Amino acid sequence: MATIAQSLKDFYKANNIPDKGGEDEKWFQIKFRFFSLKFPNPEWRKKVIYLHDIHHIIHSCDTSWNGEAYIAGWELSTGLGKKFPVSLLVMWVIGYSFFIYPTSIWHGFKRGLYQFGVVDLRFSKEELLNMEVAELQKRINSKPITPLKFHHYLDFAFWLAMSVIYLLLPFIALFFLLFYLI
Repeated sequence: MATIAQSLKDFYKANNIPDKGGEDEKWFQIKFRFFSLKFPNPEWRKKVIYLHDIHHIIHSCDTSWNGEAYIAGWELSTGLGKKFPVSLLVMWVIGYSFFIYPTSIWHGFKRGLYQFGVVDLRFSKEELLNMEVAELQKRINSKPITPLKFHHYLDFAFWLAMSVIYLLLPFIALFFLLFYLI
């Protein structure tokens, strides 16, 4: 079986991502269909990007917007999305993905309700990287599966609405600014 470290190397190579997920880079890039945007790579992102990439590996998700939507939904329900400032990126991805892959967000969210987040397992980075992928998958899957309850739907709807507002807030602000200036 492959270790997380080897799987990450393969994942980065297959997806044209810099070594260590761009952890040592000054900028990171978000790709859209016809263009890409570059953003500063803050220290808090550098410290946790490997966790996000491990989530892709344990769920066999690529880095397409469909895969990112699933992972963002999963991260939200396992609690990573509620940890500031990581939550800003998770919410932005959910807000954007709502318009193109809403069911992927929902499926990731539902699955995450029955799994532990990798961050909650409290392994050091070194311990995680030396672990086999199958072992980590087994550890996150140790929550009992129960039927969805009404509060799960409310939680999802609330965070989805907040994410869309967060995504659209700059446009809404610009609209009001222009409206009041005219």
